[in-house]
Amino acid sequence: MLVIELVVLAVILAGLAFSARKRGNGGLGGGAEVVAALEEFADKMEEENNQLIEMISMLRQKLDAQELEAQNSATMFTDQARHIEEHVAHLEQRFNVLMAPPVLVDPRLPDYLSPRYRAAAERLLRGDDTLQIMREMDMGQGELELVARLLESESEHS
Repeated sequence: MLVIELVVLAVILAGLAFSARKRGNGGLGGGAEVVAALEEFADKMEEENNQLIEMISMLRQKLDAQELEAQNSATMFTDQARHIEEHVAHLEQRFNVLMAPPVLVDPRLPDYLSPRYRAAAERLLRGDDTLQIMREMDMGQGELELVARLLESESEHS
């Protein structure tokens, strides 16, 4: 756009200079004044052009900085979304465990038994060999007898 204005002005001034020469310096002053005016105009146009180039350069830098910031934000949001998805998957697993049908427990097993004694009691109820239970579960004979008596007392109270 500036180039077009410069060309138009140059054509106008050249036409004025030509007509002034025809009239014998009567119109515009001397040819030197026209050249000086054209040079001044060209200098101003060049200065404005340089200012525009500088502004465009600054805007480009700002846009590049904003683009980098947007990319960083996008990366951060992507990471956060992945973290949230992992958390949701974990919560869904916990929910599924909580909503799973309850495991049927042998009513003959007392609720107060520890997991170890519960396992021994289940094996006793299945009829497994007591020596094998003691060996595999690293239990003494007294412990296994205690579990057996707890089962008997529970069946008497039921």
